[in-house]
This record gives sequence, C-alpha cells and structure tokens, in this order.
Amino acid sequence: MIEIKDLSKTFTVGKNKNASVVLNGVSLEIGDGKKIGLIGKSGEGKSTIANILCGAVAPSGGNVYKDGKPLWSEKGKYDRRLGKEIQIVPQQPLLALDPMQRSGDAVKEALISSKHAHYGKDAKEKALQLFDTVGLERTLWNRLPLHLSGGQAQRLVIARALATKPTLIVSDESTSMLDPATSRSVLELYDKLVKTLGISVLFISHDLDTVKESCDEIYLLQDGLIVKEK
Repeated sequence: MIEIKDLSKTFTVGKNKNASVVLNGVSLEIGDGKKIGLIGKSGEGKSTIANILCGAVAPSGGNVYKDGKPLWSEKGKYDRRLGKEIQIVPQQPLLALDPMQRSGDAVKEALISSKHAHYGKDAKEKALQLFDTVGLERTLWNRLPLHLSGGQAQRLVIARALATKPTLIVSDESTSMLDPATSRSVLELYDKLVKTLGISVLFISHDLDTVKESCDEIYLLQDGLIVKEK
C-alpha cells in the first residue's frame, strides 16, 4: 500500500526566485495489486509526483508512506531501502537506457545490482525469463537501444524495472509516444503484470481515454489539487 498524504511541492523560478506552487496538498492511495490512473494537463505536476515517489525530488510538505512507513525523513532524506520497491517507466525509454549497453546486459545489470541474481549463467537465465514476461523477443538480446522499436524499448525498460522485484511501477506517460496499437499492447502488458505478479501500477497520462478502461480508479490533477474521477 502506497499512501500519498498532503503532498506539496514549491519550486523557485527565475532570477528573482519566485515561488511556483506545483502541488498543494495532494492525497491519494495506491492499493496492492491496483492500477491507479493519474491524469492532468502538461505542467500540472504529474511527473513531480512520480519523481517524489522515486526519490528524485524531495517534497516541500506532506509525505509518501509505503505500508505505513515514510519514504522521506523530516530532513528530506529518501529511504532507499523502501524506495527500491518503486520503479519508474519513463516516457522516453531511450533516454533512460545506456546507448552503448546491449539489451540483455541492461536487464542482467539490474538483476545483479539488486541482488536478485548472481553473475554469469544465473543472471542471463533470469534476464531471459524477464524478456519472456514482457513479451520481448529473445533474439533482441544483443541489440543496442537505438536498434529497438519504440514498443521494444518500452518493454525493455519494464523488464529492467521488474528485475528489482518492485511492488509499484510508476508509468510516467509511457505510452504517449507510441502508436495506438503498440500503446494498447503495453497497456495489456501492465494488466498481465498486475494479475500475475500482484504489483501495483500508477499510470500517469494526459489522456483520460487511455486509462479509463484499464484503471481501477482515476484521479485528476488540476491546479495542484486532486479530484477523483471514478
């Protein structure tokens, strides 16, 4: 269970360091094995929430709790031990992948660094299993990211995220740059992961129609506040 409670974030902008309030007391829950949709226009703070969840940006107020334990300390330090179970799938996977690292090695590295596999045969076998899980052809093992299609790159990033055995995947506009057919196939993959692995998904999008049929609950982020859609 992930609980976002009274989350706020203010950035300072410009030479005069003017305050820009992005989030203003945002609260929502992400239950175990649930798909939660978070929609809103560009600039409304959706990615800020994703970054706070993953430890990239500290909140100005409020906190995020995983199974009742705070992710952020009062001094603004992120709990990496708890946070390792939260993985983000970004909008542009090629920017998140090492352009010189082959596809299989990207997943192997994640398995080994998270201590879910040993070097050598064990890591390769488990990485290939993750290729199968996300529907990525094993023949793509030696491909560099540049030589993958958009859908393949997205699946590779998902496989790498799964290597850490997360309980929550934050999908930050991860289908917005895909064609409709590929987007639908990725959404179906998230459905499969929720049902077979019991993970939760926070699906961030600007398009209500994209998430309306597949999410258990949908929240609208507008003017720094949350409105529940269904």
